[in-house]
Amino acid sequence: MVHRYGSPLVGACLILGGLALSVDGVGADTGALTVGVASSDPTGRIAAGDGHTCAIATTGRIWCWGDNDAGKLGDAAFTGTESLVPRQATALPGGRVAETIVAGRNHTCALANDDTVWCWGDNPLGQLGVSGPATSSPTQVTLGQSALTLGAGGNTTCAELADGTARCWGTNTVGQWGNGTASGTPAPGTHGSVSGVKAAPGAGEFSVAGFSAGPNHVCALARVGTVWCWGQDANGRLGSTATGDALTPRGTASLGSGTATGIMSGHEHSCAVMTTGALTCWGRNDRGQIGRDAASVPESNAPAAVGTVSAVRAAGGAKFTCAATTTGAAVCFGRDDTGQLGDGTGDSSGSSARAVSGITGTVVDVAAGSTHACAVTDSGGVWCWGYNAAGQVGNNTTDTGFTATAVSGLTVNPSTTTTTTTTTTTTTATTPSTTSTTSTTTTTTVPSGSTTSVPVSTTPPTTSSSMASNPGGVGPVATGRQSPRTVTVRLGRSLTAARITTAAGLAIPRKSQGTMRISISTGRRHCVFAGSSIRGARRGTCKVTVLLKPVQGRSVLRTLTVRVR
Repeated sequence: MVHRYGSPLVGACLILGGLALSVDGVGADTGALTVGVASSDPTGRIAAGDGHTCAIATTGRIWCWGDNDAGKLGDAAFTGTESLVPRQATALPGGRVAETIVAGRNHTCALANDDTVWCWGDNPLGQLGVSGPATSSPTQVTLGQSALTLGAGGNTTCAELADGTARCWGTNTVGQWGNGTASGTPAPGTHGSVSGVKAAPGAGEFSVAGFSAGPNHVCALARVGTVWCWGQDANGRLGSTATGDALTPRGTASLGSGTATGIMSGHEHSCAVMTTGALTCWGRNDRGQIGRDAASVPESNAPAAVGTVSAVRAAGGAKFTCAATTTGAAVCFGRDDTGQLGDGTGDSSGSSARAVSGITGTVVDVAAGSTHACAVTDSGGVWCWGYNAAGQVGNNTTDTGFTATAVSGLTVNPSTTTTTTTTTTTTTATTPSTTSTTSTTTTTTVPSGSTTSVPVSTTPPTTSSSMASNPGGVGPVATGRQSPRTVTVRLGRSLTAARITTAAGLAIPRKSQGTMRISISTGRRHCVFAGSSIRGARRGTCKVTVLLKPVQGRSVLRTLTVRVR
């Protein structure tokens, strides 16, 4: 395989979500290019329920630990009530591997690499999407078409489908299905189509980019960067001035500057991660879980930014919130009676964000259960803290974790290393019981001074105030220029790594300065890797993360929206 670059990449080190690349040389001289296989971006690969945690290892196999009531650990051969260390779940049939994992209160679901959905655990409320009792074996949810995104919380699960629609299943006591009904506990195996979700939305409609659910409400991130919520309206958790439970999606009030790139739902509150890095929250705040003083603001339906927190990912549990920050740290705020904040204190709830102690590495993702939380680092390490009575922290004890401890032997994304002489990428998949190491090396020659011309338009940060009101009540939506860090590419054409990093406001470093990882985090049907470039495979949008890891100093993580037209 031959890749052509201009001089900006010579002597640089670049790691793509599907490829690890390094180019040696000086100036525009000929260099050597080495390609090694790596796994996908380490986000969406961990999920936490009330008393259990599951993660997707480098191999694509699922490992779970904690409470095993109703078989929620997914290991059909394990009959114990709990596991204090990770156990490998039963393999998905047909050689499938998991790409994304989500968890509700007592159930877990995974999106496989062939776009099928598989669930296991408790099922009295139909949360597995199939009829029948609880099961410890992954069971396929019959949807009739491919699934693109997945979300779960409480006893509800939702999926975006290939035709642009969305369905939810499980409990629907207060409108969690979003289909205009509150039918209590529908028959297991039945699903509801979420109203207003369209592939090509019009007024009052939206297309989904991601889901997050609490016990009694669901929120969805729209592809245009707005947020819609439905279900129970208590404590302002839907983020709207409208009153009463929302049986169909209701747009939130204005989220402030920028647009949303991520969404999370706690038990009684919600937050959005913005393109500006702001973490904007709303809902119940009796323990400071939305980042405002609980005494003066016990609850709020008005989204507002959390202090100085600058986030790339967020997760919420019962009265607490955690975030992966743009500096690569994990911070939490809210309730802390069982170590949920991870700063070593315990029983000192508060609205001020505190850094989680004990984590080594750059944090790129977080997950939260009811009273415990976990973080994933850029090397794929998993770290957990909080309540641990059933072993959900995964450290082989049942002691409360007031600081983060590593989940031993589990890697959800391999470390990639290069040398200055023979550029070799090593992928190591480590599991609690087995270790597999694969090294794949291919060397080609990059012609001197060669370049690649790609027709692409990049959009600078929005400076115009030209806005239009969204009929769904989400607040202002840009009608002219696109939001910051947005790139448009024609269908079938490609974006080079250099163009992607420039659009993210970064530069690919020389190997002596550090490494850079580019990954497709969402929308993998719209964007695919084509060698060292990202190609527009289907009209729509995808999210690309760019992680700069310098030799010295803190890492920088940026999110870029790629629009395929």
